[in-house]
Amino acid sequence: MKTAALLCILLVLFACTAKAPEFTETQKNEVQQTIEANMQKLMAAADSLDTSALEGFLSPGSDRNFFMAGVAYNKDELISSTKTEYENFMAQHLRITDHRIKIIDANNVIWTAAINAVSTDLTGYEEAMNFTDTWFWEKNGDTWQVSHFHESWE
Repeated sequence: MKTAALLCILLVLFACTAKAPEFTETQKNEVQQTIEANMQKLMAAADSLDTSALEGFLSPGSDRNFFMAGVAYNKDELISSTKTEYENFMAQHLRITDHRIKIIDANNVIWTAAINAVSTDLTGYEEAMNFTDTWFWEKNGDTWQVSHFHESWE
């Protein structure tokens, strides 16, 4: 009798538990398109030696970590370092050679890529390098921001 009562209580509890809303293929496609558009803005800004996209997309806070070549930065430090680097360039062009998007759920996405960069310094010297990027995007309200970034190169 006790077992039957326990089963009835569990059945009622499971029946009353709200089911998580389904994340549809249409919603997944919208998320993917949004992240792709955001990454295009970031790449276009980098090609223009402009940090405005970084300023708009990187999450603030001391608990946010952005890594480049093994060095950890917060948002302000990364933007400052990038601006200093850009001051030494006449031009830059980034070309994504391979990328993937992993949608974890409706609010979390990982974007990874292999990227080829060609930069020209102020003396006209041109240098090419390959690197990999990982961007962790989080949705807060209606806004997508990067809470973690990792870049490494050969």
